[in-house]
Amino acid sequence: MNEEIKRVLNLLEEGKINKEEAAELIDALKEENYEGEPASGSKDTSKKRFLRISAVENGKRIVNLTLPLSLINFGLKTFKATGKKTITVEGQEIPLDIDEINKAINDPDFRGKIIDVDEPEANTHVEIEIT
Repeated sequence: MNEEIKRVLNLLEEGKINKEEAAELIDALKEENYEGEPASGSKDTSKKRFLRISAVENGKRIVNLTLPLSLINFGLKTFKATGKKTITVEGQEIPLDIDEINKAINDPDFRGKIIDVDEPEANTHVEIEIT
C-alpha cells in the first residue's frame, strides 16, 4: 500500500474525513501516482491535466509539486465547505476565489497560471498553474 493511501486512511481513522471522502481520494490516487504518471492499468492520460505549484525563495526552489486535478477538485470542494475565502501564508491573508479556480479546473481547454504571487520584500515568488 502506498504512503498516500495510508495518509487517507489515517485521516479517516482520525475522523477528519468521512468514508465517501476517503473513497474519492483513494480513487483519485489510484488514477495517478505521486509523480503524475499514469498508475499501472489506468486510462489514457493524454488529456489529463495537473495542478503545478512552484515556490522560489531567495533564488532557491523550495516547492515543486504536481498533482492530478481530480485530487485538487476534491480538495477545493472541501475548502469551499469550510466557508473560508483566504489562506494564511506567513501571517498574511491571501484571498482565493474558489469559483474562479473551479472554472479553470473544469474547463478542459484551460491551461495556464491561476495564481501568481510575487513578494519582492521577502524575495519570494509562488506560481500555481494548470498544465
